[in-house]
Amino acid sequence: MEALIGLWLLMGFFWGLVAAMIGSPKGQTGTGFLIGLFFGPFGVLIMLFTTGSRRECPYCRELVKEAATVCPHCQREIGQAVPRQRKTSQAQLKSDLDKFRHK
Repeated sequence: MEALIGLWLLMGFFWGLVAAMIGSPKGQTGTGFLIGLFFGPFGVLIMLFTTGSRRECPYCRELVKEAATVCPHCQREIGQAVPRQRKTSQAQLKSDLDKFRHK
């Protein structure tokens, strides 16, 4: 019984390391280790299909780091990531609507 528990822990650690190595270039080393540790070979598959903190180049469709301004694959300038729009408050919407109505 103790040998079986030891083997289970060893295999979990192995799958965790494999998933961490896959997640490392994606910026998800710790997350990859935990997913591999708990889900075993399925965790490795999960890490294979995650993009991590990367985005797609609009020209060559390769994944590049989020902060990249030039694609390392096609060498084209891709600019900054499009910032997410902040939510507009309801009071701001009413104020803008009133300005529009009075014109």
